[in-house]
Amino acid sequence: MDLLKFIVFDILGVTPLLVGFIALIGLLIQRKPIEKVLSGTFKTIVGFLVFAGGAGLAVTSLGNFQTLFSDGFGLKGVMPLAEALTGLAQTKFAMCVSLIMVVGFGWNLFFARITPFKYIFLTGQHNLYLSALLTVTLKALGYSDMTTIIVGSILLGLAACLYPAIAQPWMRKITGNDEIAMGTMSLWLTPRRGG
Repeated sequence: MDLLKFIVFDILGVTPLLVGFIALIGLLIQRKPIEKVLSGTFKTIVGFLVFAGGAGLAVTSLGNFQTLFSDGFGLKGVMPLAEALTGLAQTKFAMCVSLIMVVGFGWNLFFARITPFKYIFLTGQHNLYLSALLTVTLKALGYSDMTTIIVGSILLGLAACLYPAIAQPWMRKITGNDEIAMGTMSLWLTPRRGG
């Protein structure tokens, strides 16, 4: 039991290590040479640490800007920014964010296998952001860590299949085939006007 707690909280709960582990597994599955496996794994971990540091700076600077803006114009509210949300969620709920991201990828593979939406979402920063958003939302609603991870990962897996499917008709018009799909979770669909 202590080993399981160590793995879940001390390894999977540290997001850079978790993402580095995912990169390690991916590189090993691709049968890359050992130097590329080590290089890719360490670059992923360091890149994630740099991203987290930048997110922390963004949260701090935007907090100051928000105070200035709110006081100057007499407004109340928050400054929505993906990096700020991701940084905050990783600080407060690292284990939930990490596990939603990993388990959600598993659900994405499962849903791509059993549904007509055959899309595997490989845009890591979008998966991270949606994992953070789902974590913060579900925790704000008062759900436990386990419920947050289960519900959040299923929603992430579904979103990862559905969003590229929604965008695919437009990608097909641009590319002329289905060889590539657009992986984004920021789709703004507007109705067509005219004929």
